[in-house]
Amino acid sequence: MNNGFSLLCYDATLFTTSSRLKVWALPVILLPSRFLLYIGYTVHSVSGIDLENTVSTALSLLPNLSALNIIAHSDRGSPMKAKSVKTLIQKTLNAPVHYGRPHNPDDEAWIEALIKNLKYHRDVPDSFNTIADLTDWFSKFTDIYNNEPHSALSYVSPYHALLGLKDSILSRRKTNLANAKKNRYKVWLNNQPSCLCQRSLIESLISN
Repeated sequence: MNNGFSLLCYDATLFTTSSRLKVWALPVILLPSRFLLYIGYTVHSVSGIDLENTVSTALSLLPNLSALNIIAHSDRGSPMKAKSVKTLIQKTLNAPVHYGRPHNPDDEAWIEALIKNLKYHRDVPDSFNTIADLTDWFSKFTDIYNNEPHSALSYVSPYHALLGLKDSILSRRKTNLANAKKNRYKVWLNNQPSCLCQRSLIESLISN
């Protein structure tokens, strides 16, 4: 990613409804902005077709797809390694598909962190009675996640990072903090019984 690549990362995680129905969430994110493109779902188990449909939908939501230099990345689960999924991504992105090392989730740390957030976010419902309740949460979470500041992005939201505004936001934030620091010094200075020469010296230092 340091060489100008974007990474399309996807995975699957299990949810269970109140009636013990197994529903798999299939999130797809775009790095380095950590923008959550889409969360698909499937019931009971995950097949290559399920993942193919999810990735297809996510790719259709990518802005300026032709302008992005993307590499796809996932773990080594059977659906992720399905030939149809690999062919779809290679045909659409004209890019290689990379896989993490076996039994090493740290290779997919970004999507693992998102999954943890998806399951334990402060707004997540206590239970899901139906599949519709789950899909409603997936939709709400996508909007929440993309518009909240992230520590991994220096507390810039994925939405702003995707728009390329991260550097300008951080620069403006740095300027605002510097101005606030100067203002605090000025308030402190005005409350000090120092001589005029000392006050002039300090004020010159603040202005610089």
